[in-house]
Amino acid sequence: MRTPSILDWLPQFRQQQRYHDLAFRPLAALVDAEGYRPVWAVVPRTSHPALSAGAIAARGALEDQVTIRAGSFLWGFSSSSAEAAGFRFDVWDQSRGKRQLVSGVNNGVLAGTSVAPFSQNGPSFLPQLYPFPEAGLLSIRLVNLATVANAVQLALLLAEPVGGGEL
Repeated sequence: MRTPSILDWLPQFRQQQRYHDLAFRPLAALVDAEGYRPVWAVVPRTSHPALSAGAIAARGALEDQVTIRAGSFLWGFSSSSAEAAGFRFDVWDQSRGKRQLVSGVNNGVLAGTSVAPFSQNGPSFLPQLYPFPEAGLLSIRLVNLATVANAVQLALLLAEPVGGGEL
């Protein structure tokens, strides 16, 4: 029996959101790759000390970190915001000398509206897979663009090896 591919669940987004085939091109290497599973790293953590009642303060910001398993690939992200103003986020790879991966993305611009659950927004794809040959550490900065407290989430979408998966 074939191990499900990381992309087995993506056709629903392709159909619902009418993604162009070019959006899926960076993920082609994962289509037939066995031994990978989808992993979502969600920030901010619910226990983050900068959160007040689960929200970032008006015009406030917070930083969080995510540890990435060796052999993983970052391929996209999804986001949600309780307020229409949304939030901006930046992602840095600390394990490679603070290389900036994503800069100044406004989640409301991505989805047409920032107030939507992950399933309605669908994923946003990176232009290419970002590999982690060794374990990594990502730093994420979230900036609330609303003038009131805002409950926001950013999900980093990864393909993580199960066993010793290789492309």
